[in-house]
Amino acid sequence: MQGFEMSVPMLGVYYNSPSDTPEDGLVWEIGFTVPDSLEVTTPLVVKKWTFTKVAKAMHIGRLKQQIKPIPKFSNLLTNRT
Repeated sequence: MQGFEMSVPMLGVYYNSPSDTPEDGLVWEIGFTVPDSLEVTTPLVVKKWTFTKVAKAMHIGRLKQQIKPIPKFSNLLTNRT
């Protein structure tokens, strides 16, 4: 226990695609926002992203059910004008 509570939704980042990567080869992170003053210890690390605008897609359920929407989301970002 590190003595703090999450009060915001978690986020997840995939660095490769679950649609064409075996589950044991997926590279991903999960995180949540924390105050700058918070000090964390292993296994947690603080990571700062400097952007303030993101695109997101929400999925509830198992990863295998999630694979179909991911290419659609990727195409939407790739083919935007």
